[in-house]
Amino acid sequence: MAGFVAAFRTSIQENTIENMLDTMAYRGRDYRHHLRDGALEMGYLGMDLGYAFDRKEICQREKTTVLLTGYVNNVDEVRAYAEKCGVAEASSLTPAEAIAVLYEIEGTEVASVLKGGYVVLIYNKETGALIVFRDRFAVQPVYYYQTKDGGIVFSSETKAFLALPSFEKKFNKDALVPYLIFQSPTLEETFFQGVFPFAPATVMTVTGEEEVGVQLTKQQYWDVAFAPQEMELEEASKAINALVERSIAEKTKYFAHPEAIGQSLSGGVDSSYLASRIRPKETFTVGYHDQEFSEIDNARDLSKIIGATHYSEIVDSEKTFSELSTIAYLGDQPFANLSAVPMFYLSKQISEHTHAVFSGEGSDEFFGGYFEYTEPKYMNVYKLLPTSLRRAIGRRMLKSTKDFKGKNFMIKGMPTEDWYIGQAKIFHEAEARHIVHRSYRYAPRVQELLAPYFEQVRNLSDIQKKQYLDFHVWMVNDIALKADRMNIGHGVQLVTPLLDEDLLDFARTLPDELKIQGTKVKIAFRHAALNYLPEEWATRKKKGYVVPLKNWLKEPKYSAIITEMLTGELAAQFFDVSQLKALIEENLSGKRAQHRKIWTVYMFLLWYQEYFVKR
Repeated sequence: MAGFVAAFRTSIQENTIENMLDTMAYRGRDYRHHLRDGALEMGYLGMDLGYAFDRKEICQREKTTVLLTGYVNNVDEVRAYAEKCGVAEASSLTPAEAIAVLYEIEGTEVASVLKGGYVVLIYNKETGALIVFRDRFAVQPVYYYQTKDGGIVFSSETKAFLALPSFEKKFNKDALVPYLIFQSPTLEETFFQGVFPFAPATVMTVTGEEEVGVQLTKQQYWDVAFAPQEMELEEASKAINALVERSIAEKTKYFAHPEAIGQSLSGGVDSSYLASRIRPKETFTVGYHDQEFSEIDNARDLSKIIGATHYSEIVDSEKTFSELSTIAYLGDQPFANLSAVPMFYLSKQISEHTHAVFSGEGSDEFFGGYFEYTEPKYMNVYKLLPTSLRRAIGRRMLKSTKDFKGKNFMIKGMPTEDWYIGQAKIFHEAEARHIVHRSYRYAPRVQELLAPYFEQVRNLSDIQKKQYLDFHVWMVNDIALKADRMNIGHGVQLVTPLLDEDLLDFARTLPDELKIQGTKVKIAFRHAALNYLPEEWATRKKKGYVVPLKNWLKEPKYSAIITEMLTGELAAQFFDVSQLKALIEENLSGKRAQHRKIWTVYMFLLWYQEYFVKR
């Protein structure tokens, strides 16, 4: 639980920092820090969670000032490293103090020593430079905006810039088409012109004089490097279980009452595995009246087995549509992942009982948990055709603005780097460009956005290529954003034992056959889970908080709401409304499910209302 704002080498009005913090006050309701030090002014939002280092996020020394936003999980390891570097009484250092002293000894190399979810600011008083770095997994969000007077402002959320007097709010037209494709913000510039996301595992050094403005130097300090090794399934399972045990211990050691941390349950193997290992006192889930989509019964059954008090809540169409504007506002940027809805209500329910829960993020990306990593039925036969022919057919499909059965199969027959864009593909690129007005069609092409990632793994297997891309795009722009915004809005801190650097360091050495076998996914991880779960639970296909939207959009009340929005004046500013109307009609007729596309447009329009119409 944390949020911050920092202004560097820029002139800001009195109370600006506080006003910016106010826009995201939910990120830390219990206390604030406000500090001025030379060319730096910053504010911090915190929440008391019974964590040993609450209220100790700032360290001021003669040479450096440090702000730590978030959590360092390997505190003992960092202290031991500081001791090896000759630091006296290193065992008593807070994480912020350890970062300060290690920076004074080793400079920006300190970034590679830390593990966890954090953003770190270091003000070097001797050189006048500001150093900023972010965790490897994009757990803690951070954005920046360069001011007209040559300075720079950082913030945990983009909405805070609306309270910066010098900020000019302008819509970034290039962001719309990629969003329609990926369902989340994907460009290196946000939907607000001039506001940029800060890449994970990156160190930025900010220098400069008042006359010329700040200069930004960025350097990636880490990347995942797949290096498969031969190993047996049992060997892999034992290693996974041992590393998860260590991760749980590290991530809970400095909580005064770790037994008060609850467990969110989706019914899938990840959260069930954690719950069976940790045995929390309380578990939480949400579900639906429609049993096809709900996993409440599974979560309740497991809770009985482990002796936990279980809380569940039904989410329906009325409840969802009543708070969609709030969800859009919390999202900070346009965001159409349907699972944000149940996560919003899950977090709301959790906040009534506790403010920290274990969650299962990370294992799908680490261990190959997505069905897209498998191949469609008969693809092995289709691939007997020459690559050049399959590529020609696939490219023709990609250029088509129509959607029809078999189209995706022929696209997937191309080489991975020609078609794979990650877990979320809502509109095909040609469709997305065709449905918006001409002035929005000049966004970078998908291949331009993704080519640098595929270049890094050009000699690896198709599974590893997909994992690498998901790690850098899907996990950063979708999973991390959803987990942060939907939980932080209710004051809930996620504890994620499976999102762990040491666990990933092992997972990257797994051979492909211990990840995917035919249509089975996450082979090694599921086998490890058998030590704690019955086979039925360890091998169960999760629903992942799937929302029965396809049914809701056929209810007359909500069909009318959607139709009014997608055919109204606001939609007409961006889209060919006749095409949107055709999508709605096709979805209602049952000829082809178009609910995901409709939802993606609808959530964008709600976001635009919140940030450009209401504010």
